[in-house]
Amino acid sequence: MAYKWKNFSFESFAEAANAWLDWWSTERAGCPTMAENLTSWINATTPEEWSKGALTDIEGYHCGKCGFFILKQHQAVVKRLLEDIEKV
Repeated sequence: MAYKWKNFSFESFAEAANAWLDWWSTERAGCPTMAENLTSWINATTPEEWSKGALTDIEGYHCGKCGFFILKQHQAVVKRLLEDIEKV
């Protein structure tokens, strides 16, 4: 199964998710700790597996500086990533 994000094609969802997270953390000033942990801790081949892993133990993906907004921010990032990456 192939995936597409922006003008890039990826052979696996994990590759697409990693590229999206790299973009989000550098270009959109996203949390680098969250991006790094989601990139290195989740080994999933489908959006469903990735989402399940990303939404499990949410606090474990963060450094703790996000505070009160950690849950909403994390859920919003996962939702946006899943919306932005499409199956081709």
